[in-house]
Amino acid sequence: MSWAAPERLALLMLAPMVLLCGWLWWRRMNKALSAWAGRAQWPRLGIDASRVRLWTRLVLISLAVAASVLAIARPRWGESERTVERVGVDTVVILDSSTSMLVADVTPSRMAVAKTLLGRLTEHIEGHRVALLQMEGTVRALTPMTADLEAVRLAIESVQVGSLERPGTDLGLALERGADLFLPGEERHRGILLITDGEDHGDNLKTAERRLAEAGISVHVLAVGTDQGGPIPVAGAGRGVYKKDGQGQVVISKLGVDSLTNLSEITGGQFVVVDRAGASIEPVVDAILGLEARSLGQETITQKEERFQLPLLVSILALASAALIKPLRPVKEAM
Repeated sequence: MSWAAPERLALLMLAPMVLLCGWLWWRRMNKALSAWAGRAQWPRLGIDASRVRLWTRLVLISLAVAASVLAIARPRWGESERTVERVGVDTVVILDSSTSMLVADVTPSRMAVAKTLLGRLTEHIEGHRVALLQMEGTVRALTPMTADLEAVRLAIESVQVGSLERPGTDLGLALERGADLFLPGEERHRGILLITDGEDHGDNLKTAERRLAEAGISVHVLAVGTDQGGPIPVAGAGRGVYKKDGQGQVVISKLGVDSLTNLSEITGGQFVVVDRAGASIEPVVDAILGLEARSLGQETITQKEERFQLPLLVSILALASAALIKPLRPVKEAM
């Protein structure tokens, strides 16, 4: 046997408290009546007091309390199997891991904020499926399309900036790879979520935009960064060392708003600028959950049977019985 809410079993302490409170009440009542008349005189005064009835009633009430606690703790034993059909939407998440994601124009860095937002997103879309792609100058699939969002969260945490074999950022290539994960004719159930600062060193973004728009695949964008931008740290070179151009000038990476806005508008997706870790992603979450759900297949679920009805019945019967027992009653009623 197991319990669905074992923490509620702590309320069982209420049962002995009922006994204690009843006993204290009985002592106080006896003391008050004894001050008025001796116990031998109570029957002549029409008072029928029974300690047996008192303890019987208190035990019944305590039993009802204990049974009620067991009911709300939801005991479970025995198993049943049922086949359910899972429905949901599929989303391809593309995470930019180029070196510009190390820029700290959002604190502590664009990549850190992106990972935080993705973690929050997965909490909102439990039950749906996600595939995770890492993007730089090339694309790497980190997870297949899966409903195991815990595995997706672990994959998100494993992403390291500049860890792919080809540096840079190729938005068009990543979007094409994301679109390839969708079967023809089912695009209305699916969308792409792109998390990037908008830098793009590829040359096929326009081609990818047209393909996605024609297929009806929405691209939602979380644009991480600010218009002011910031210098790009050189990974492993120490604090305060930044990337420089051919003239020796520090390179400033700014948010590529125009291209990202155009991408989301053409494909009918949502566009959200993320300039802080606490930024709201509700428009993107609502857009993903608002897609037409489709069948994700059937699965057999084995679950323990809830048996709260039994202790609940015991509680009701015990309370009903306790209501019929009166420790203190008039003599006429006792006859």
